[in-house]
Amino acid sequence: MKVKSLTPKKVILGMRQVLFTFSQTAKLVWKANPRLLVAVFLANTLIGALIFPVFYLEKLTIDVLIKNIGNPFWQEAIKFLAWLFFIRVTVGIFQSGLMRISGYLRYSIARVFSGYIDILLAEKMSSLDMTTIEDPDFKDRFKKVERESGRRAWELAMPLSNVPNYFFGLLSTFSLIFFFKPIVALLIFLLAIPEFFIDAKYTRIEYQFESGNFLKYRLWGWMSWYLTTAKSFLETKILKLSPYFLKKMNEIRDEIYIKALKIRRQREGAHFLTYLPQNILTFFFSLYSGFLAIRQVITVGSAQMYIRAVYSFQNNLTGLVGSFLELYENYLFVTDLIWFLNLKPTITSGKKKPPLKIKKGIEFKDIWFRYKEDQPWVLRGLNLKMAANQSLAIVGENGVGKTTLIKLLCRFYNPQKGEILIDGINLREFNREKLWDNFAVLFQDFGNYPFTARESVGYGKIEEVNNLDLIIKSAKETSIHDFINKLPLKYENPLSPELEKGIDPSRGQWQRIGLARVLIRNAQISILDEPTSSVDPKSEEEIFNKITKFVKGKILILISHRFSTVRRANKICVMKKGKIIEEGNHQELMEKKGIYAELFELQAKGYR
Repeated sequence: MKVKSLTPKKVILGMRQVLFTFSQTAKLVWKANPRLLVAVFLANTLIGALIFPVFYLEKLTIDVLIKNIGNPFWQEAIKFLAWLFFIRVTVGIFQSGLMRISGYLRYSIARVFSGYIDILLAEKMSSLDMTTIEDPDFKDRFKKVERESGRRAWELAMPLSNVPNYFFGLLSTFSLIFFFKPIVALLIFLLAIPEFFIDAKYTRIEYQFESGNFLKYRLWGWMSWYLTTAKSFLETKILKLSPYFLKKMNEIRDEIYIKALKIRRQREGAHFLTYLPQNILTFFFSLYSGFLAIRQVITVGSAQMYIRAVYSFQNNLTGLVGSFLELYENYLFVTDLIWFLNLKPTITSGKKKPPLKIKKGIEFKDIWFRYKEDQPWVLRGLNLKMAANQSLAIVGENGVGKTTLIKLLCRFYNPQKGEILIDGINLREFNREKLWDNFAVLFQDFGNYPFTARESVGYGKIEEVNNLDLIIKSAKETSIHDFINKLPLKYENPLSPELEKGIDPSRGQWQRIGLARVLIRNAQISILDEPTSSVDPKSEEEIFNKITKFVKGKILILISHRFSTVRRANKICVMKKGKIIEEGNHQELMEKKGIYAELFELQAKGYR
């Protein structure tokens, strides 16, 4: 893999990226838990700063021992040594305690930071609008952030908390060596610089390698998911897909990991070569210190202190460089994370409150809409009116814009042209949060919440999630109460086999739970997108009789391919190519003998 050589400009850019990553990570950790950050910085600062007094105490001890060898008046020397040993042990205990505290704090900060990032991602995601969320470019970039957030949070928190330890350890030992021989201190520092360049180079190589194999990692993830998820067991067994997927995974593993190991070998080999000059310098410095001690220019304790300082300086420098490089490796993740956290909703909310009771109804006036500028129009000059107490059914082939119409009404998107009115007021003027309070929607891909049955129904009106009487009432309206009541834990029973005592409702049962969630809202506008596609005809009849009574006097919008359901609506609209081409009640449309009549007869033949 070819990598361009490092230039001064690239080195400066790399240092800026390190500092950017360090500062942004510190800001995020500070927001997550400022006390933890201060505590871990303080503990590691003290650990690094204690190197100097520890080395100096050991120097004094050695010098006193050598000076008093054979001294007949040893009593005074023993007293002094006792004090030195006592202070050294006390410092050692303090140092050991700090290291244990630091370990606990580093673990805590990594756990807290990881959880904070997860919550931050979820909170930010919930604040964005559909225009952003459904954009393919956004999806690709966000998926990368989401997939790596857990691992990267730990990789950022750990080196961040280690920096003070290595920095102050480096400062202590550098001061000792510089005080003794300034030229040696500078040489040690200069000889350590190639290590940084080597690490920076191979960090870039490894990043390019990982990025180049991104698609293979995604394929690996999908195949692993199908092999390990209970939901896909039946099909993978029947189709005998497991051997095929395992073969593909082995091929990916061999292709990726052999190359990855080769890069790692090269990195470690380069590291070894950069350490050689440092070790040679350390050898000659140690020899020189020993020579000065023999010549009595310095004491033996001083020689030992300086030699230890050199080794400690190298270790701390390696640790500091390593910590910064770990941060550098996470630069792109942090850049993507900051990009995501700085995103703003593209749809602004109005200030008006929606009417407490809709009187005139809803109107779509000359609506034109497409999801992206380079895509075809989904809705083309669509016009539609519905009265305040009307039930409306929308039919048409897949892809004609039925669900898009609902997304616009809920103001997940704004139309490029035209306006949508409630009681003559443009949707853009309403506060979106207040507007949503007036909607109860069962989307085609509604949520199957695995939590308790009570919660799964109660989420329809979150402030009533503990109101069991109201939840039971809604469950009875959709004929799901008897099913829930027979569960081992009744309404407290989880709705997933992956949870303790959890069960797996059928698709039809999930739809009834979803409908109960809609009814509990008791909203002015109810929208049902294919609400009974998985319910048997008899149950469908029973459910819709109850729903019709429940929403009487309110607006009901129904999207369905089942004409046994559609024919109940006061008004039926047929959509084609983003427009409404037919409208009326069932009888009127049958008499027109148009598309609706044709589709109805075609479906009716299937039941004869």
